Amino acid sequence: WAVWLQKAHFKITPAAPKHSILIVKGSHQYVRHPMYFSIVLVTLFLQIFEPRIERLLSGILLIIILKIKLKFQKIYLF
Repeated sequence: WAVWLQKAHFKITPAAPKHSILIVKGSHQYVRHPMYFSIVLVTLFLQIFEPRIERLLSGILLIIILKIKLKFQKIYLF
């Protein structure tokens, strides 16, 4: 459904279109990737309030995956 809704704007790679601009206001003023930050924050709070080994391991795996994605985004965007 999301792919159909986005149509031509949907890309797997983080390459930005040529007409893109850098956003430095709002949440991007304080955090470079607000979406990644919110995912990690929710995972952290879930682990604090309902600790489980599965949640801890999946949180660690999530952080590793996001770090890898950030490396690829830096390569594509800079």
